[in-house]
Amino acid sequence: MKVVGIKIKYQKSKLIFCMIVIIVIIFTLGTQFSFHRMQGLSMTPTFKNGDIVLLKKQQIVHRYDVVAFKEKHKSYIKRVIGLPKDSFILQGNQLTISLGSNRFRSVVTFEIQPQLSSELKGKTQIPNGYYLMIGDASDISKDSRDFGLIEKTQIEGKIIWKS
Repeated sequence: MKVVGIKIKYQKSKLIFCMIVIIVIIFTLGTQFSFHRMQGLSMTPTFKNGDIVLLKKQQIVHRYDVVAFKEKHKSYIKRVIGLPKDSFILQGNQLTISLGSNRFRSVVTFEIQPQLSSELKGKTQIPNGYYLMIGDASDISKDSRDFGLIEKTQIEGKIIWKS
């Protein structure tokens, strides 16, 4: 009888341990990852409307990464084009960015909205802690050209998987 009681206590403690491990795993995954659903066509052909993407939070952001960020209480998914310290030339509403700092760097030019133009006026580099985000379908995308540079604190994380 005593052996049966010990086995039951052992099984209970084993079950409690497993439940604690599962709760810790779920909590850890919840703080490290999240799912988003693509809305719209601004990231076509990379993502389609309705695609589900997995986001890894607290990632270091590199040029051409696809990230999710908040802008006025709405989430957007766009590609990182401009990084802090990237040089640019602003002529009216025409923004030309020098991508990278090595001798093989490339240059890209965008037509931007007056809001971003006034935000960048008098500057020659993207400020520290800010990023320029552009949708892959740039002709229809609402992105940094419309609402300005994105602060690092607005970035929710990097897309690491799509359905």
